[in-house]
Amino acid sequence: MAATPTSPARFKLQGFCSAADAAPSTAIACVWDANTPEGTRAQRIVTEESVPGSAPANPWSVVSNATLDQIADQVGARIAAWVPRATSSDGSNFLQSLGLGSGSATSIALAGVSGAPGDGNQALSRAISSALRSRNIAITSGGSSSYHLAGTVAVDDASANEQSVTIEWTLSDPGGASLGAVTQRNRIPRGALDGAWGATADSSADAAAKGIVDLLPGRS
Repeated sequence: MAATPTSPARFKLQGFCSAADAAPSTAIACVWDANTPEGTRAQRIVTEESVPGSAPANPWSVVSNATLDQIADQVGARIAAWVPRATSSDGSNFLQSLGLGSGSATSIALAGVSGAPGDGNQALSRAISSALRSRNIAITSGGSSSYHLAGTVAVDDASANEQSVTIEWTLSDPGGASLGAVTQRNRIPRGALDGAWGATADSSADAAAKGIVDLLPGRS
């Protein structure tokens, strides 16, 4: 990934996709990382799709080329929204133009995440920051013009073998007035999130980010 076709690459894009049987459908999950030449992850894009059909022995056999094209289009649009269309000659404002700093017109101060088991509070904070940056929202430490986002997690017993997980993201305007909330609910095997959240945090944050951006005035 470079500013122009003849410029040195500023990022290396790496992707991983998996298909899993989820009868009567097949679930496809893709993770794309944009890494700096030094190997530091600058951005992560996560996509999830569900297609009709089930083939436990070979889930990819029910995934059509049209579905792959659709996934590629989604990822391409997300990358295009993130990569700057132009940079200064010395690249000094490159990160800001990517939405990784004050170059983004809209900024959100993350008040943190609370209530999650395992490393969920930290993992969700990192993941939601990345997901919002990919939508050209700057993440700041505060300020009079920043919106404020707080996340809370509640885990309750749903059955002998399952737990119910609720993640709520609450967005407030710079003056502190509530703009609304994005709530996610799911059932998981008991204890599944007591350790590292990993890709669960990334997929949850990516799904929530769209709803959060829709709450911003003029962004829906």
